[in-house]
Amino acid sequence: MKLSFLEILVCPQCGGKLDPIVLSEQEKLICEGKLNCSCGEVYPVEGGVPRFVPTDDYVRSFSFQSVSYTHLTLPTNR
Repeated sequence: MKLSFLEILVCPQCGGKLDPIVLSEQEKLICEGKLNCSCGEVYPVEGGVPRFVPTDDYVRSFSFQSVSYTHLTLPTNR
């Protein structure tokens, strides 16, 4: 995650500013770390991606989407 993203990212709970704790950095990108908010919320950064939703909710969301959209047929380019 680029540090410059902190200019536009806010805490989903309160809208507050997020302060980074960098655990691993590569070429000025946060690879692993945390984003802390003054309201007490802490969001992990894993593999360069800030995670604002608990892992279980990602799984539930993607499972729902894959079941909901299996009937769609995408057009092919010919």
